[in-house]
Amino acid sequence: MNQIQIANILLTQRCNLKCDYCDIVKDYNHKPDEYPDMRYYAENELDANGWIKRLDRLKKNNPMVFVIFYGGEPFLYRDLYPIIYYCHENKIMYTIITNNTDGVQDNIMELREKLGEPIRGFTSSVDPVLIHPNATSTDRYKKSFLAYQRLGIIKADGIANDVVAEITVDSETVPYLYDLVKMLSEAGIYSSITMIDPKKSKFYDFSGTIDTTQLVNRSLQLRGEFDKIIEDESLLVHIPSMLNKLFFNLPADMDCKIYKDIHNVTISPDGRLRLCLRIRGVHVPELKFEEVINEDGLISSELNEAMFHDHRNLCLGCNWTCILMSKYYNDQIIDH
Repeated sequence: MNQIQIANILLTQRCNLKCDYCDIVKDYNHKPDEYPDMRYYAENELDANGWIKRLDRLKKNNPMVFVIFYGGEPFLYRDLYPIIYYCHENKIMYTIITNNTDGVQDNIMELREKLGEPIRGFTSSVDPVLIHPNATSTDRYKKSFLAYQRLGIIKADGIANDVVAEITVDSETVPYLYDLVKMLSEAGIYSSITMIDPKKSKFYDFSGTIDTTQLVNRSLQLRGEFDKIIEDESLLVHIPSMLNKLFFNLPADMDCKIYKDIHNVTISPDGRLRLCLRIRGVHVPELKFEEVINEDGLISSELNEAMFHDHRNLCLGCNWTCILMSKYYNDQIIDH
């Protein structure tokens, strides 16, 4: 069918932070020879017109496509306003995933003012350590508290409509998951729950996490946290039932077989397709976007074939919830 449900767009690989767990914003050690360096991406960022052409084809492929704008830091991308304006004018659903730190607050407010209406989707991370009773003096706690506080302001002040906390759980923070989701829900903030995902080879260029002790395994404790979230209908959670799928893919063993039915695509800052958010790939980026997704939004089988080769040779599994979500849309288990 090849109907794209979710499109992940990496507008830039520039960022005002250099987090240890993120390889997308740096030239990491043992980078594959086939992968460009950061200078290449800085010099070859697609302009707004290039992105709008791609958004137009994605929408023709599926009028209900959901777009996730990533970075790096999207609010550092120079042409963000015309892209978001185009989404508003053409009824394209989206969210912007941002670090929401001091360095981008002016950019966030500038976009809101230019739009003249709320940003539709706004996502930033909140760490479950926020609920940890013994973590209040740590930098990790302070960062998470500030993130929670800012999301609350963005929701309360109408800066954005759909405000989402991306919660990444590790082995230490499992016991605090339900309480964090409840606290966020009471503030009108949705939760998107993910598990820490490791860098399994040099081709996994999004995540830099290699500490396997942080990985979340299937346990009665986690099952209990998931069950409480699923059963509490007062909570604001993206697809609670998806937690069951997530649980059985732990610690990071999902085989998405995305090449069979392309319902999720990721595009690099230079406008080239990637295998997925986790892996740039080798064969997929060689294809020209305009040739594999045509003006009518139809996808060439060349993309399926290139994804098959990169998946077979480079993928060692993950636990990426975005691909689970797009599969739910594709199989009509839920609608947008």
